[in-house]
Amino acid sequence: MGKTKRDQKRRDKKGRILRNGESQRKDGRYAFVYTDCYGKQKFLYSWKLEPTDSLPTGCRPCLALREKEKNIQRIEYEKLLFQINPHFLYNTLSMMNWMAIRSNQMEISKVTLALSTFYRTALSKGEDVVTVENCIQNMQAYLEIQLTMHDNNFSVDWDIDPTIKNEKMPKLLLQPVIENAIEHGIDEKEDGDKKLFLSFRGNGDDVEITVRDNGMGMPQEKAETLVTYQAKGYGLKNVNDRIRLLYGEKYGIRIFSAPDEGTTVVMRFPKEGRKNEA
Repeated sequence: MGKTKRDQKRRDKKGRILRNGESQRKDGRYAFVYTDCYGKQKFLYSWKLEPTDSLPTGCRPCLALREKEKNIQRIEYEKLLFQINPHFLYNTLSMMNWMAIRSNQMEISKVTLALSTFYRTALSKGEDVVTVENCIQNMQAYLEIQLTMHDNNFSVDWDIDPTIKNEKMPKLLLQPVIENAIEHGIDEKEDGDKKLFLSFRGNGDDVEITVRDNGMGMPQEKAETLVTYQAKGYGLKNVNDRIRLLYGEKYGIRIFSAPDEGTTVVMRFPKEGRKNEA
């Protein structure tokens, strides 16, 4: 007799029926394959199928595969909504730019184009990792908007090493650092020229991005605490945590500051080749 329909269903080693996309590898680990909202095939892995399953000896605690599936369903739904909204946003910004040009409102046109560039480079077609060049374009647009909002009362100097433009980095990593430099440094400076300096350089096997302002500064002791606890209005701890989580404890951000002498934030992460060796 042939197998019944029940017998033909795929099962794990415990006899449990596996859903579409689920499988169990020879080593016992579960896998789930799915296609994200951008059409790319992605994989989830876990040593447990259900939350009540016991972990194999020596394995680190982890979410069960079906818990991860629920999370990814929610994330993909949010991505899909986010994918729809930018399309409307770009069309609206394009219309605003056309109206501004027709009315000879070139300042409005400039800000509209900068905002469109900022969102386009920030969304980066759903990618979580972008090139350094993408980050630079994103920050150039962001600073164009900030300069307009501040009546161009500060200047920005750029130092860019062209050899690292194709190196990869997490997206939206730098914007909180620059925002802090403006809000807590430049905006609080009352006298003299206000300056912001951005450097993108290679340093051996690493990429170093430096953000320096000549604002009010702070005691070094306070500066060092900004990466160890969530200081209100800063967000630098999140940036540092993201880098260390992705690349290890030796990477992250360092902050150097002194009262009335400004603040320097140095961000360091490995180049792509070095990361692959880790």
